[in-house]
Amino acid sequence: MFRRLALATCSLLAIASLTSCATFRHNDAAATVNGHTLTQDQLGAMASSPIGTDLLKESPVGGMMTGGGARALLGGWIGLHAIDDAGLVDQPTKDDARKQISEQYGEQWTSTPTEMQDLAVLNGAIGFLAKNNQLDQQAVKAAVSSADVVVDPRYGRWDPSKALVVALG
Repeated sequence: MFRRLALATCSLLAIASLTSCATFRHNDAAATVNGHTLTQDQLGAMASSPIGTDLLKESPVGGMMTGGGARALLGGWIGLHAIDDAGLVDQPTKDDARKQISEQYGEQWTSTPTEMQDLAVLNGAIGFLAKNNQLDQQAVKAAVSSADVVVDPRYGRWDPSKALVVALG
């Protein structure tokens, strides 16, 4: 009897261990959207870069950013990539934005992580298109709400109706 119970317990533990590996397949990802992955290290580098602190209007203290800052950066990264993935931002507009933003930031631009550069470029390009009424708001809403998003629960969850990463609870 004891052997059967031990064998059953070991079997259940083995199954639980195998299924928990699937749960944590994104264990280094702060977020993913439509196949793009932002790692924890990339998120930290973005937040502590001069451009990241400028855009967020806060800088990490002791290597830690606020929950609101992390959610804002993740939400922007998710939303902007979803819009870009939907084909709503043309390459010439992104190229113009990259040129203007790189000139604006000068030497800081070259020391900024690529992920933060790409986010700033998308933000600038989408802002330009929106300001000039060249962005279909219904298409933006559809792109953001239908995006395939996973957010590390330490930061919160993606709310597609608000296009934000919101705190859990």
